[in-house]
Amino acid sequence: MINKIVVPVAGSGTRFLPLSKAVTKEFLPLGEESLISLLFKEILDSGIQETFVVGSSRNKDLFKKLMSEDTQLKSKLEKESKKDVLDKLNKFNNVIEKISLKFFLQRRQTGDGGAVLFLQKYLKDNNFAVAFPDDVIIYQEPPFVQMMKVFKNMQRPVIGVFKVPAEKSSNYGVVKVEKIANRFYKILDIEEKPKEGYEKEKEVFVIVGRYIFTSDIFEYIKSSKAKHGELKLAFALKNMIKNGKMVYGYEIKGDWLECGSKEEYIRSFVRYALKYYEFKDSILKMIKNLNV
Repeated sequence: MINKIVVPVAGSGTRFLPLSKAVTKEFLPLGEESLISLLFKEILDSGIQETFVVGSSRNKDLFKKLMSEDTQLKSKLEKESKKDVLDKLNKFNNVIEKISLKFFLQRRQTGDGGAVLFLQKYLKDNNFAVAFPDDVIIYQEPPFVQMMKVFKNMQRPVIGVFKVPAEKSSNYGVVKVEKIANRFYKILDIEEKPKEGYEKEKEVFVIVGRYIFTSDIFEYIKSSKAKHGELKLAFALKNMIKNGKMVYGYEIKGDWLECGSKEEYIRSFVRYALKYYEFKDSILKMIKNLNV
């Protein structure tokens, strides 16, 4: 049902300065993978066939290098009989080889909505997905596979959501919902980083960077008001809801690792290292022995 996905990575990464002067955010490591390679694995596991990356001149060469096989390095590892490292490299290359990627250079930052609108002529009337590499989801069933089950029946936009403590609501796009079934909700409204209004709540639903869209999203992006020169998907969806269009939310099953800011990224790196990394036992032992 969903064969195309947009991955917007044209942001300036100011929250990661000065590190982001050297490497753009999506190439930051999590364990021994990068955020973008983890997303590529998720895309493959979801059965999505075409990946459209909207990037900047800063990461264009990085993507070119990522997608090309380093035969010289591979030959060196073979000569040195470094089988463990070579196996990991081959496993990584197998993912990269299967990704059908088209890179689109966006010279001016226009927000996540602007990145999607930038590709309208390529997406045309197709349903499509959008994903952000700085939202890493560790899953048993891929998030988009979960969301496609809802989309198959409803044929309307589906937003991936998670629950967070209400005191953190000002950091996210918060969705007001009406429950339809287990993990399945009708979206009533979207508030972008609200400063108040959830003091009496224990938890709220927030948007995670996974979306499935129908092609009518383009008209709502075009008609939404830009903020600081950027078009936001959240604002376009809010207008869609106001106009009486149905938008749904699905509470994704999985472990959400946020990597959108320095603090979130460091927390997620530690969490990943202690829960999923092959060296987790020795890392935990080291942390227990620290005198801080």
